[in-house]
Amino acid sequence: MIFCTKPELVRCSYDRMTLMATAAGSAAVPQAQTNPVRSRTVWEQQRAAALANPGAFHGDIAKRQIHWFVAGAAGTGHASTSPQASPAQVADSPGQPHGAGGEGAWLSFDDACGRWIGWDARTCAALTVDLGQDFEPWERAFNADDAPHWKWFEGGRTNACFNEVDRHVLAGFGNEAAFLYEGDRWDMSQDGGRGAPVDTL
Repeated sequence: MIFCTKPELVRCSYDRMTLMATAAGSAAVPQAQTNPVRSRTVWEQQRAAALANPGAFHGDIAKRQIHWFVAGAAGTGHASTSPQASPAQVADSPGQPHGAGGEGAWLSFDDACGRWIGWDARTCAALTVDLGQDFEPWERAFNADDAPHWKWFEGGRTNACFNEVDRHVLAGFGNEAAFLYEGDRWDMSQDGGRGAPVDTL
């Protein structure tokens, strides 16, 4: 799914990497980010924070790592050089754009900019939106009212395909392999119906 062929990039850290790109078209240079959990003490601190307030703990991660559809979001940015149908338009029925207001953007919070960044849902134009660091694209991050039937990110709208494929294409990584996997062949007749790898020898 390629929705924009040559999107311009906003100069902010993005997708857990810093994109050192400009509107002039210089190549993006990814900067690796490592797992912050480096000791048992840090792990215990994070576990305690997650148990104390699951919504705040996971919400803080989700707003940075997942793109959310924010209806009516408008921002500043660069127009795409080749606007086509957006993932938001494709997701809904023909002629009905994604989101209650009909307009919106796919956004995530960027610490380097201190703002929400992403793409316009109709034009695929890269944009930056001033919603504030405290903005949350959902009404309630964690609902434990009917435990153990917990609900996460009530009122939030996201899309797995956009998060797993489209945003990487829009960020300029469309020509790179996204995922390589070679799984074991599985034989369900083995192990009493539980299955086991096919012996290739």
